[in-house]
Amino acid sequence: MKTQQITISADAELVSALERIAREDSLDLATVIRRLLEGSIRQWELERAIAGYRRSEVSLGRAAEEAGLTQWELLDAVRAAGLAYPLDAAEVERRLAARQGEDRPGRR
Repeated sequence: MKTQQITISADAELVSALERIAREDSLDLATVIRRLLEGSIRQWELERAIAGYRRSEVSLGRAAEEAGLTQWELLDAVRAAGLAYPLDAAEVERRLAARQGEDRPGRR
């Protein structure tokens, strides 16, 4: 993988926190920053994929692909985010009608 060097400015509090993490994990500062950035990017991609799925802009498969996850992993993340499986109005009506049929006396 080709690497590029970037330069950023950070306030003293942020630098101090990064240095503390580096000490506690016995890593150099560059490695800590890289790992935190990679984790943040993965989280951003996941949040973006879940948002697109929630708005029905992308399918479950496409959202999983964008997040770099399997469909099962994305479904777990969707559940953890407290989102229900998206259903259109026709599907909701069909399921309600089926439920009402189950609730009739003498039916199991």
